Amino acid sequence: MRANEEEAMRRYEALLEELEAERRRLMSHPGYVGCRENCDTCCRGTSLLSILPVEMIHMKQGLLKLPPELREHIYDRARRAILKALSLGYDAGKLMEGKAGEAMMKMRGGEAVCPFLIGGVCAIYDQRPLICRIWGLPMFDGLRTSCCKYTFVGNLDALKPIDYTYFRREAIRIGEESGCGRGSIPMSYAILIIKAEEEVEREGA
Repeated sequence: MRANEEEAMRRYEALLEELEAERRRLMSHPGYVGCRENCDTCCRGTSLLSILPVEMIHMKQGLLKLPPELREHIYDRARRAILKALSLGYDAGKLMEGKAGEAMMKMRGGEAVCPFLIGGVCAIYDQRPLICRIWGLPMFDGLRTSCCKYTFVGNLDALKPIDYTYFRREAIRIGEESGCGRGSIPMSYAILIIKAEEEVEREGA
């Protein structure tokens, strides 16, 4: 890992600890009932989910710990998602300009599912992106407060939601100040970038 990436990860992991405290606060609420058994709905329609450079670096740590055959399976799923997006007229430029959500709405079947969802379980759960950590809990996205209808019961009006805009803004700042970048990257493209980096590092070893 490069020095700037090490600094970014140190700061990003501190941000994740702050987020975990917010998660614990809401999960201790009497209205919290948790995710339904075997529910992976929030992982579907997310193969082009926009992530930040620091999230990609963190994600890479989890991905490279997986067995080679599982990594190849994930790389193949990411490749198929990108090819599907291209067949629908969405190239990298359009996806990175904010069209990823529109593309995912048109995708059907396995290409729309997060490549990390394996057998109903996240293969990199400890390194999952910010939105994956927050989704399902009351969350403010800058416009409205939303929450999965299955994870909480009762009146939620008095709850202070997790401010996703704050955590995303801080992750952007960490990426900028550490020299890792700030632009968002569609999930499947990020996975293929990691694959390319892995191959370069293997050839240089």
